[in-house]
Amino acid sequence: MIARGGALQRLKRTLKKIGSKNGVRLMFLFIYVFGFAIPAGYAYFADYPAKDAIFTEVGTASFQYRMKRGYMLMVNGKDYSCESPYARSNPDCFTSLEEHQRLAGKTIFVDWFFQPVYPFVERRRVVDIRYDGKSQLPPHVLGRNLQWERENAQGRALFAFFGMFLGLLLVEWLGRMEKRSERKLS
Repeated sequence: MIARGGALQRLKRTLKKIGSKNGVRLMFLFIYVFGFAIPAGYAYFADYPAKDAIFTEVGTASFQYRMKRGYMLMVNGKDYSCESPYARSNPDCFTSLEEHQRLAGKTIFVDWFFQPVYPFVERRRVVDIRYDGKSQLPPHVLGRNLQWERENAQGRALFAFFGMFLGLLLVEWLGRMEKRSERKLS
């Protein structure tokens, strides 16, 4: 019983520490790991999917506008994206609105695969879109995009690490400046 009370006291002290300066550090670490490191790792290790991992969906195309990001392809109530899980770029597979207008309401074939974004979170990523038996995307677009993501993942993760590190140093410096000013006032 006594040992149990000691463990409870240690837990309380730990939680108090997390709520102070360590809480800010943990917040920066959490943002870096889940916002940059994990998606960068998935982008770096992503390969072109095997034939048995590519699925085909047939249905009527519609496009749903996503706030400040572009148009998401919708087929049978499911969304399909051409965006990188790391770059968080435009999910749109087409560069012009004419393509949306031309394909909206038409029956299309979407070849896609599940691409991991975070642990236990996957996105339906487009391999190809076919209408009237013709591909609507440039040849090898997915391969080029995966290669670009792989080449840039390390640099972006490193840049984000240094940005977060500088932010953490700034928070630490501001905390020390606040303590100095409190000492001078008392």
